Amino acid sequence: MKDLASSLSAFKSGSLITAVLPGKKKRRSYRVDLVDGDRAVLYEMWRRESDRVWVQSPQCHIVALSELKEASQARSEAPKPDTSDA
Repeated sequence: MKDLASSLSAFKSGSLITAVLPGKKKRRSYRVDLVDGDRAVLYEMWRRESDRVWVQSPQCHIVALSELKEASQARSEAPKPDTSDA
């Protein structure tokens, strides 16, 4: 996994990252929706336990890239909501 804090150019729209958002304690998965300079629009993504289908939160997070902690790219392309990795 690539450390995004040291290489902000790794942030690409449509990729899946894991990071700790400012003010949060837990590392989670996010789809990068948009990158504009030092800011990004992220949507949290997770898999349902029952059927392992990807779900995307309806709430977006607008964050400064420099404020993300433990950020790394999990996939170059995020899974689409309502799909599985099977």
